[in-house]
Amino acid sequence: MAVITKIEIQKNNENRCNIYLDDNFYSGVESIIVFKYRLKVGMEIDKKQLDEIIFDSEKEKAFSYAVEYVCKYVATEKQLINKLYDKGYHKNIVEYVINKCKEYSYIDDLKYAKAYIFQNRAVKGKLRLEQELIKKGIKKEIVLEALEEYKEEDGCLNIAKKKAKNKDLDDPKQYASLIRYLQYRGYEFDDIKEALEIIKKEKYND
Repeated sequence: MAVITKIEIQKNNENRCNIYLDDNFYSGVESIIVFKYRLKVGMEIDKKQLDEIIFDSEKEKAFSYAVEYVCKYVATEKQLINKLYDKGYHKNIVEYVINKCKEYSYIDDLKYAKAYIFQNRAVKGKLRLEQELIKKGIKKEIVLEALEEYKEEDGCLNIAKKKAKNKDLDDPKQYASLIRYLQYRGYEFDDIKEALEIIKKEKYND
């Protein structure tokens, strides 16, 4: 058994309360649930019983919030999880909502990753895309699967041409500076080297 040691109204939502068990934050819950089940400070309660109360009373409201959110914003699984936790939903509620959103294809990290790659493929290299998608919380194996369809489509060459327009590629410092810039963009060294060789040949032929 645990003891409810604190119940406080949330700062950003007066219709929800935070419940603390044994002096530790446990979950957010609708204020009406506190009154309905007569939850109060000092009350002993079984965590499993409390979880069932929270789950039955909040699962559909949390799901409705998630659907509303993904209708406004294209989100990764991790981003939606964070939003639900920010709203104060308990772990079992979050897991329920995420699974249901996946079931209805409201969130799909693989589709998200493929779309992100498609939108940015002309200006960012493979390594940069991989880093950014992982930073968004997408699992590495999903990112790598999405990148299997990645085609550079001369992105590295096009960017290198624009950046090298007023540079002397025979100058070691300028050449190295251009390499660093392209590496920052996420292009692999072999692609950079090939692109710069093409540019040098074109300049030489001119």
